Amino acid sequence: MEPLAARLGGFAVEVRACDGHDLASLRAALAPPGNRPVVAIMHTVKGHGVPGVEGRMESHYLPLTEPQYQAALARLGPAQ
Repeated sequence: MEPLAARLGGFAVEVRACDGHDLASLRAALAPPGNRPVVAIMHTVKGHGVPGVEGRMESHYLPLTEPQYQAALARLGPAQ
């Protein structure tokens, strides 16, 4: 399907690509549309920010082990 943006652009939509891990980028991509419908392409990495999991195919379908879970919680920090 590459280049995805070019292919989708042929459907009379506004294509917006963004970093799917960056809140400001997401907000910009999801801002109200102009005069055409919007398709947002969010570039992401599986397991982003979780040590030992990021970018690994297994992170897409396997549950975290207890050490991975604890590392992810430590990386995320306390809930606000």
